[in-house]
Amino acid sequence: MTQVFDNTIATEKDWVRFQIGDTNSDGMYIDDETINYFIDLNSKEQAVIDSLKYIITQLSAPNTKIDWLTVSYQDAREGYEKMLADKKKELGINSISFSTNNNKVWRADSDQTDGDYEL
Repeated sequence: MTQVFDNTIATEKDWVRFQIGDTNSDGMYIDDETINYFIDLNSKEQAVIDSLKYIITQLSAPNTKIDWLTVSYQDAREGYEKMLADKKKELGINSISFSTNNNKVWRADSDQTDGDYEL
């Protein structure tokens, strides 16, 4: 898994990484292959949203406390959730999605087809 950021922002992957603020090579939240997958799936703008959602899932781990060590992802997650809302507005991406269902109105085990409407 590679995690590289080129500050010339010459590629779509680097543009997405810049938009989500994941540019520190010492502790990146998402790898290049995942970002490229999101870009190939839709667009670089939608890849920003998908990458932020992915990071939020990674920060949704429960808090841990062992002796003197406390690990809490809550503040980071809240920051990314706010960034997600801001980026949706900035990039003009609406979070409402619609899907269609092409179910037939007849039983699957019948011999009926699209032209059979006899009563």
